Amino acid sequence: MGEAVVSSVAVARIAAAAAREVPHVLALDGGARGEIATYGPQGPVRGVRVDRSATPRVRVRTVMRFGERLGEVAEEVRRRVREELAAQVPAFADAIVDVHVADVREDVREPDEDPTPSAPPGDPRPGPERS
Repeated sequence: MGEAVVSSVAVARIAAAAAREVPHVLALDGGARGEIATYGPQGPVRGVRVDRSATPRVRVRTVMRFGERLGEVAEEVRRRVREELAAQVPAFADAIVDVHVADVREDVREPDEDPTPSAPPGDPRPGPERS
């Protein structure tokens, strides 16, 4: 019997949800040009990039709270992402998880992204705000 293949977008959503659960992670950051994102038909998962090479790799780019021990918070992000991937996507159980700190702020946690992205401006497809 064959092995089920989970899309890169699904892997990215799992990793993003796990990273956002970590205290002191204020947001995920896709970079100035969206270079750290996983793209799919439903829209991008910003702040997480999935690489399906011989050794799978997941890059998570975070914004963390000022005044925290960044190394400890990054290690907690890495641990939680690896645990969730191992539990939900066995092919990613041994994935390398890189955690980057893109920014540090005193701000409060940003609201989570809408899991159902809207269509880009000018796109004829209906989005959540256009029905």
